[in-house]
Amino acid sequence: TCKIMSVLMKRVAAPRNANFLLSPPSSRFKAVSFLRRMLSFTASAPPREPWVEEETLEEEKARVMNMDSRTGEPRRGKNWNYDTELFAFANRLNFKLTDVPSIRTALTHRSYLFLYGEKPEVLKIGHNGRLANLGLATVIQFVQEYLYFKYPNMEGESLKDVGISLTNPGAMLKLAEYLAIPDLILCRYPLYNPQTNTSIISMAFSAVVGALYADQGPKSARSIIHEVVMPQLAGQDLHDIVKLQHPKLMLYDLLRQQGKPRAVSRLLKEAGRTTHFPTFVVGVYSGGIQLGEGHGSSKKRAEDEAAKCALMKHYSKELRKMSLPSDLSDYRPEEQVNFSEEEDDELKEKDAV
Repeated sequence: TCKIMSVLMKRVAAPRNANFLLSPPSSRFKAVSFLRRMLSFTASAPPREPWVEEETLEEEKARVMNMDSRTGEPRRGKNWNYDTELFAFANRLNFKLTDVPSIRTALTHRSYLFLYGEKPEVLKIGHNGRLANLGLATVIQFVQEYLYFKYPNMEGESLKDVGISLTNPGAMLKLAEYLAIPDLILCRYPLYNPQTNTSIISMAFSAVVGALYADQGPKSARSIIHEVVMPQLAGQDLHDIVKLQHPKLMLYDLLRQQGKPRAVSRLLKEAGRTTHFPTFVVGVYSGGIQLGEGHGSSKKRAEDEAAKCALMKHYSKELRKMSLPSDLSDYRPEEQVNFSEEEDDELKEKDAV
């Protein structure tokens, strides 16, 4: 760099150089600009410190074990014990650690094996990749089963939207924080980083469900989903979750299937028609019965909102008491259920066998 700088200084600063003086102004400007950039680069470059060594593996192990995963700072209390916290976590979910041996695997991230991969007990535990895949499929299955029988009038796309709102990584992150799962995750990376915490923590929540499914069966995993995941619907408005792309067409098709009169829109109220911010209130009626009401800055938008309101009233009708297929050990379709005495005797023979 010094040699290049000296050559450039001679060429740029030499006034007697006829070739440089006779060169076009653009080339002289480029040479001077390049010289200024080189000077600023050499002046701002920090001094090298080759004697500073990187963090050793043993130091990183000690830092990770003593670090609060939520803040990245060392733990203040000296009485914090991982096994004790894991025992308390099992009590919160109403199971024993001896009954779910895979729970430690569910809380171990892949990066943790990089630190302790040489220990046989850590290699035996493994990481939560497989359990997370199993748990995510289990959560989606039981959530969709619950929604399918809970809302019998809801269309398939709407059921999908509601299911995604409950099983997306952001929703699982909130559930994991509610259960204090981040404090138990064995991971090399700090979980306060928003770029990594969502995927790692939501993956750990899915792995916990997968561990319960693998060790105690589907009913144990389903009970956790019904007690923790499904109550999230209580504080949400389905109107904000369900995406209705063509509400008027869907309402028209719904009324046609039900054999009801065609929908008719009526302007109920309006304000500020001649201003820049008009407001229209439109109601949708079928056979003189109001199905929904909506407002908007134009009649068309108000009609769309009224159609959405009518559809959501129909979709949100839920069954208060219902039985799910996973509740019954001998579940059969409705067409195959018979009340005859002969079938009752056959079922008793099967139970005896």
